[in-house]
Amino acid sequence: MSIRDQILSFADDVLSAQCSLDFHKASGRGGQKVNKTSSAVRLTHLPSGITVVCSESRSQSENRKIALKKLRKQAALSLRQEPEEKNLSPADRETPPSLANHARYLPWLAKVLDFLHEGRTAPGYSLNTLRRLLKRDPDVWRYLAEQRKTGRFAILFPPEHHDGVPSSEP
Repeated sequence: MSIRDQILSFADDVLSAQCSLDFHKASGRGGQKVNKTSSAVRLTHLPSGITVVCSESRSQSENRKIALKKLRKQAALSLRQEPEEKNLSPADRETPPSLANHARYLPWLAKVLDFLHEGRTAPGYSLNTLRRLLKRDPDVWRYLAEQRKTGRFAILFPPEHHDGVPSSEP
């Protein structure tokens, strides 16, 4: 099982055991309490080196849960492996998982990005369908737009289009 698959499938307590947790005082909203308590969480997954920071909540335990979700999403976005058609389940080919169903969404996203990174579309999806599905998640689309500058995921951004708008150049 790859590191990415472990991050995406392990329970929170098992994944937390593989991480280094650092607590610090957050900046921003929260009034006086934010300056008195160390509620912000910096989570580093030691095997992969992925680091995420969470200070959305005034609660340290809530920030820890959110940081684990961010870690899983970052792993799905950044850790690539060789795409295999057998990795996409028939259910994933028929109906892509919704954003709310993270149990299926992040593994699906990681597998689809593996295909796109190789310059291929995922089996069962047209390029336009994949664009539409990936645009539903603003974090993913923002990540892909940043990667576009490095030439990765070029299949999503053909030269005649610029962020979904056809160019006027001949």
